[in-house]
Parts: sequence; structure tokens; C-alpha cells
Amino acid sequence: MVRGLKWLLILISGFFALLVTAAILVIWLIDLNALKPRIEALVHEQTGAHLQITGELNWSFYPYIGIEINQVSLYENSPGTTHQDPLVSIKQAAAGVALLPLIRQEIRINR
Repeated sequence: MVRGLKWLLILISGFFALLVTAAILVIWLIDLNALKPRIEALVHEQTGAHLQITGELNWSFYPYIGIEINQVSLYENSPGTTHQDPLVSIKQAAAGVALLPLIRQEIRINR
């Protein structure tokens, strides 16, 4: 009985160590700010509008897995438009999926 409990605790500890290692590797290896030009290009391709991200993109992990974005402006791309006032300007936004429901194969977007 004690032997089985010991192996169970080792298994659980190893799982959490693996999760922490994976989170550290994601932060270290994937630079979200390098994706800014691609995100801006995708928005222009899909909508015709111009997205400008002047702030930083950051990861968030707990209690949500997501991305935080700072200083974003969206400009319309109409032929008759001569002014450069943004349609939308956001100082900070976050998109995330709740972490614990993902384990139960549920998707909950809380922010």
C-alpha cells in the first residue's frame, strides 16, 4: 500500500514538473513579439483594415492560458478616407482560456 502511494506521488510530481518545464520552454522559445507583423498582415488580408500593434505581446498561464496585448489600433481602409484616426484603439486586452476546464475537455473563455 505504501509502495503504491509512493509511486503515485512520484508520478504526480513528475507530471507537474513536466508542466512547469513545458511552460518555461514555451516562454523561452516562442517570442510573441516576433509574430506581430504576421498578425497585422492576417488582419489586413481578412478584413482589409490595418492593425497596428505598438505595445508588447505577453503570455499568461494561470488561471488562463492566453495572450495579453498592449497598445493596439485598428484603422479602416476605405478609398475615400483621408484622416488617420483609428476606428478602435485599445490600451490593453487579454484573451484566455480557463486552464482547469481544459483538463476535463471543456472550453471556457473567461476574459
